Amino acid sequence: MIDNQIPDLELSIVKSNKLVETRNHLSVLQQRILAVAFSRLKPQQERFDWMEIPMQALFTSRVGLRQYELVSNALKEMTTLTMDVSAKNGKYWRSVPLLEAEGDEDRRVVRVRFIENARDLLIDIDTAEGYTSYLLGHVWSFKSSHTFRIYELCKQYLSLGKRKVSVVFLRERLGLIIHPVGKKNRNNEILEDADLKKLKTRYPRFNDFETKVLKVAQEEINTTSDILIDYEKVRSGRAIEYIVFKIERNPDYVAENKQVKLKLPKVKPAAKSEQRTLDIPFEEVEKAEKTEKEIYAEQYIANQKGVKNPEAYKMKLMGDDAFHRQFVQDTETQKVQEAEAERVAQEKQRAQELTELEEKWAQEYGENYKKVRVPYCQMVNQKPELIDSFREWYMENGSSTGKREVLERIANRKLESGDWLKFGTYMIATIGTAEEKTWYLSADPRKYVEARREAWRAEQQNTPVKEPIENQAQSPLFTGFEDL
Repeated sequence: MIDNQIPDLELSIVKSNKLVETRNHLSVLQQRILAVAFSRLKPQQERFDWMEIPMQALFTSRVGLRQYELVSNALKEMTTLTMDVSAKNGKYWRSVPLLEAEGDEDRRVVRVRFIENARDLLIDIDTAEGYTSYLLGHVWSFKSSHTFRIYELCKQYLSLGKRKVSVVFLRERLGLIIHPVGKKNRNNEILEDADLKKLKTRYPRFNDFETKVLKVAQEEINTTSDILIDYEKVRSGRAIEYIVFKIERNPDYVAENKQVKLKLPKVKPAAKSEQRTLDIPFEEVEKAEKTEKEIYAEQYIANQKGVKNPEAYKMKLMGDDAFHRQFVQDTETQKVQEAEAERVAQEKQRAQELTELEEKWAQEYGENYKKVRVPYCQMVNQKPELIDSFREWYMENGSSTGKREVLERIANRKLESGDWLKFGTYMIATIGTAEEKTWYLSADPRKYVEARREAWRAEQQNTPVKEPIENQAQSPLFTGFEDL
């Protein structure tokens, strides 16, 4: 039971373009009832079920007997509607009723159900004819019945950005022209060049038609729906013959699950003998190439189970706002993942380049090490007293960490690279010039080595060199030895 419940405005409505092109004049209340019923359709359902229309959703005031009678009368009139479908050559036609309804006066509830014979127009939509989809919330705030129709006719051409229609065509689709017998051609199509003066027409003066229909619809659509429309008038002589609608998405649209107070209409029940028809022309609709969203929908359906009509389900998904948000989210996530993967790949490539540079550095370091170590070894062999002096100096000034091991290496004349650095430091401290001693006391040799290394990297990579450490003028004695 769904009585007294606001409908979900996020539900999608998918209509065949045959239905969008129908000629009718439903009231606001009838348009809302039909919109709620369409939003309950499911592409994979095997049969049409009875749907209880939530009375409270249709009115902001307290639901009473008057509201129930209004809805009941509106539904009784809607059950007299039939859809006349004819082929282009006019040799085949079919008249199909749209829905049936029932009500319970004691409980003040109404229920509707679509006719099974209309399945191919409601669910099994012919993709060649095209379809139009939107959310229930996109049309829920409309207060004019003409706004519903103009919105659908414009939304149908949103992807193209504009739609040109004759004034006669637009009046017919809004139900403002009642054609007498004999005003159709042999192909059962409405005559576009009909003389409006000979027809029973509401708002025969264009100024009235523009003020009470076009401008009202434009204001409601632009302020409460997901699209923006504007229009231009095209004249033929003194008369306005065509309307060119310009259509685009509304970037400021925010869906709101709210109700709009309806002006209660006076709906008279239709006589049993009255039958209103919806004339449906066969207009060619260009097939567009598959979009990313369509491909995403097909992949989504392929992962589902029990989908009996994939094409219809795809149409439903394409008009579903929640599905659209999921598509946008997944698309953005995929872009982020692709960007992250590209960043990781670039970092790996960069790391590989640095590894190659490090190997090159190690090779040059080894060559420099040989150039420096050999002369010092010769110096030690020629003047062993220098090593003894170094040992005594290190015992007094060296770090306690590892001192014993270093002293043993000194005694055995097996100095390592770090020992040679210490030995070089000793040489500067003991026999260096005043300038060399000043340099040594104001700078850390290890930082100097690192600075030289960074300078070498910058030279190899053609990048700016870091600012040198102050007071690290290269010592004559330290030339070549710093690369250790």
